This record gives sequence, structure tokens and C-alpha cells, in this order.
Amino acid sequence: MRLKHISFIIAMILFLFGCSRDELELKLQLDASGGLQPGDAVVVQGRTVGRVTAVETAGQSGYVAMLALDDSQAEAVTQSARFFVDEDPDKPDRRRVEILPGKADDPPLADGDSVQGSVRQTPFFPFGGIFRSFAEGLGILRDQVKRFESEMGRVPESEEADKLRKEWAGLLEEIQRAQAATEESIRKDLLPKLQQEMQRLEDQLRSLEARSKKEPQTI
Repeated sequence: MRLKHISFIIAMILFLFGCSRDELELKLQLDASGGLQPGDAVVVQGRTVGRVTAVETAGQSGYVAMLALDDSQAEAVTQSARFFVDEDPDKPDRRRVEILPGKADDPPLADGDSVQGSVRQTPFFPFGGIFRSFAEGLGILRDQVKRFESEMGRVPESEEADKLRKEWAGLLEEIQRAQAATEESIRKDLLPKLQQEMQRLEDQLRSLEARSKKEPQTI
């Protein structure tokens, strides 16, 4: 009889130990999901501290993302911490939740707390990346031209070398024509279209701002 009681107590202890929480669960309130999915990482200063376990709609109030954080990070996530949904640089097709630590002396968030988050906006048109890639491509081509020109100067005169120089001169002309055509196309075709689109967006923005000023503020 005594043995049965001891076995029961041990079983209960093991059950309670197995059910003990080693994670801090938070409810992240969002106006938009921002592409967040279960399994996406939760990071603090670039260090992964948890994961997204669920993303659900919350009616007209937006979305709720359930976060599971390592309980050892609980003290670092205080009530003044800020939460953002952003692109995951390690997984270009996924998102992650970034936590900006708040004041260290603020009380930490408790299990089950709700926090407000926002989605970081990505540029509508990645001018920086496009122009950077374009400049990198031109730089590689320029280096190739210089290297070939330098090596051509060391080649002894011959019929084959003369033929190669003529082909080289023809290629240079093609490069120059392509550069001129690209610059002209950008100046005449692309830039005016982009300017028109920017003007249209600015007009819509001014109209939206004017409308929001006229609408009565609800208290």
C-alpha cells in the first residue's frame, strides 16, 4: 500500500515537472500581419530568443501573433520594450519579430501579457539596391576592360594579335553605344515616367492629408 502511494507521488511530481513552463508566452497585437508566419524567429539585438507559434486574425482590430520566448530572456524583455515585424536577413522569404530592449529597471513582462507591435515598411521601389547592383556590374566590366587592355599591350605583333585587337576595338564601340543608349533611355523614357508616378503619389498623399484634417476627431 505504501509503495503504491510513493509511486503515485513520484508520478505526480514527474507530471508537474513535465508541465512546468520554461518559456515566456506573449501576445503581439498587430494592425497588419506583415507576412509573419508560425516558425518565424524572435530576436533581441540580432540574437534569436524565441519563435512565433501562431498568427491569428483578431477581427477588425488586426492580428495577434503568439510569441514563445526562452524564459531566461524574460528579464531582458521589459514593459518598455518595442516590437517590430521586419524581414529576416538570414531567410529572405521570411519575416521575424525584432525586440528593441526597453529600460533595464522597468518591470519585466509576465507570461500571457499582450504587447503592441508594428510592421516596418519596406521601400516601394528599391532604388538603392538596383543602382548599387548596376554600379557593381559597371565596375566589374571596367576592371575587365582595363585588365584586357593591359594584357594586350604585352602581346607580340602577329596576324592573330592584330585580329584580336580589331575585335577588341569593335567590342569597345559596342560598350560605348550600349552606355550611351542606356543613359539616353533612362533620361528620355524612364525618368519622366518615374517623375509622373511620384507626382501622382504626392498628389494622393496631399489629398489624404487634407481629408484627414477635415474629418472630426473622435474622442
